[in-house]
This record gives sequence, C-alpha cells and structure tokens, in this order.
Amino acid sequence: MEHRPIIILAIAVIAVFGIGSFLMTSSGSLPENLFGKGDSTNESATPAEPVELLTETGRYSVSERTEEGIHVLPHLTPILDGMHSEESDPIDDLHSVEELITFYLKSFRSIPPGGENVDIVRAMTGTNERKLALIPPGHRVLNEQNEIVDRWQTAFHFHPVSSSILEVRSAGPDRKLWTDDDLVIGQGESDS
Repeated sequence: MEHRPIIILAIAVIAVFGIGSFLMTSSGSLPENLFGKGDSTNESATPAEPVELLTETGRYSVSERTEEGIHVLPHLTPILDGMHSEESDPIDDLHSVEELITFYLKSFRSIPPGGENVDIVRAMTGTNERKLALIPPGHRVLNEQNEIVDRWQTAFHFHPVSSSILEVRSAGPDRKLWTDDDLVIGQGESDS
C-alpha cells in the first residue's frame, strides 16, 4: 500500500495556550509586527488604537472598523497575504488557515461555529459576539460565495472533529475532494 504525504496536526486547546505566548506580548497586546519581518504592509494607515475586545485574552490593536462596527485585526493580514503566493506552497496555505483557526480558538475558546466553509468564514469575518474579524471582509482569499479558497480556487472543506479540533482539507490540483492529491491538516489519519 502506497502512503502519500499528508500533514496531520491536532488543533488542541493545550497547543493553543502554548501559542498564546507567541501571539501576545507581555503587555497583553499583539506584537507590532506579528512575524518580525520587514515593514508593515500598510504604512499609510493611521496608527492603531488599542481597543479592548477580548477581556480574557487582553487588548488588541484595531486599525479599522467597518460600517457594521466590525473590528479588523491588521496583525493577522500577513498570514492571509502569504496564501496563494509564488513564495509559498499549498502546505503553507493550509498552515495559514490553521493559524487563523488557532487564533480564533484562543480568542473564543472554541472553533468557529458551523461546519460549512461559509459558516466558518462568516464567523472569522466578524459575524461573532465580539464583532472581531480575523479575515478582512472581501480579502482576495475569499471567493464570490464568501468561502476561503485554496490556490486552485476551490473552497476548503472543514470538518469539525470536536469543539477544539477542526480538520481542514484542500481538494488539491484536481479540484475534487476525497482523491489522492487532497491535502489535509487537523485531527485524523488517512490511507491511500
């Protein structure tokens, strides 16, 4: 039996708390530049004003607020901006989605509600009790149906395993789910 490479990672509560020290500075706010690389992607923006959004996890800088009152976190945008780029690969894209889900899990103490891609994206674009957007509405990684897509423009498939584990699947280059070229990250094992 031939085994194909699959990335299998658990998004567990314990791991999320370990990542917390990476995401938060000692003052309880996100670092100025989350990845410590170069300049900010939007230097012309007005300096962010700290707004208390998440009482249990601290204060976050919000660079903009939409007309609907949704707070957009600019520090997570570099995660999305790296997706689908020539400098990254499909596995990197899955890790980017995993980072967003991990941040959501840490902030809300559960994975985004619902199991469909549009439900997950709805929660991650600010339709949640804190009106906190991890994905800016209209970002290029979203298609016209407001689904987050892989580099082949196919919507990611999400499978909630538990309240703290979410499996994410890319259909791969053939754009068909459940075939040998699918890429998976999350909880579980797969044989080919």
